[in-house]
Amino acid sequence: MKKIITFSYVFRKSLFSLSYYKDVVKSRFKFSLKYFLIFCLLTGFLSLLSISLSVIPEVNVFITRFKNNAYTLYPSDLIITVKNGQLTTNVTEPFRVPIPYALFTQNPPAISDQKQIYLVTIDTKASPQDFTKSQSLMLITKDKYVIASDNLNGVREESLKNLGDLVIDKKFIDQKLNSIMPVLNYASLILMAILALVFLILMPVVRLMSLFVYSLILLIPARMMGLTLNFAKIYQIGLHALTLPLILQMTLLAFGVYPAIPFFGSIVFLLYNLVILAELNKTNNLKFIKNTSEN
Repeated sequence: MKKIITFSYVFRKSLFSLSYYKDVVKSRFKFSLKYFLIFCLLTGFLSLLSISLSVIPEVNVFITRFKNNAYTLYPSDLIITVKNGQLTTNVTEPFRVPIPYALFTQNPPAISDQKQIYLVTIDTKASPQDFTKSQSLMLITKDKYVIASDNLNGVREESLKNLGDLVIDKKFIDQKLNSIMPVLNYASLILMAILALVFLILMPVVRLMSLFVYSLILLIPARMMGLTLNFAKIYQIGLHALTLPLILQMTLLAFGVYPAIPFFGSIVFLLYNLVILAELNKTNNLKFIKNTSEN
């Protein structure tokens, strides 16, 4: 109980009290690091819980739909042969595969050739320049496959030679599906494990690394203010000062009003630190010795 009360006190002070940072610079670095790690664990669990409650049910629904529809998606009469980087088919071209809306909604829209966007179009007489005209997410020509990209051309081309020689038919696809179906039973658990790794381990590590860069930047205004804070103390202040931007970001995301401002969290953090440094600058009795026993 005492530890909970202590954490609650430090959390409130780190969030709302500028004067508290005078105590931070007098405390041991280990104290601040411990607070930061506990804070990251708690916020990580909250983020993990929030995303799990919203995403995992949708994933489970998608997996159920995939299991119910996957074996019917590949045309039973289509045989695709790739040899020496050249593609041939046994169907009339262009051959179009509609987007499998049944995987994403319980009531898939009716297919209309006028406004239909296709998943794949196979046309061995087409060129990569026909990608937009194909109205497809992927266009497969005689020797290339083309997908949309954010490069200057707007498309990405890949040679079919990279695939090697192969024959794709209904039997081939069914075999691949048979191999992945057992894994899908554990998809939610795998996703949860990945999310836990991201929120509970990777994000705290990234924040610690980012704080290293921020602290180097904040050394400049600290010196300009005449503060004798060394790098370690500025880093220690940051371990507490991260509380405000992280809570602000989580709140804005929860309400769906996160501003479309690049590096918004970084800007808030740096501004808050400047205010903290200005508050510390009001007192002229801060003297620090680098690499003391306190550090």
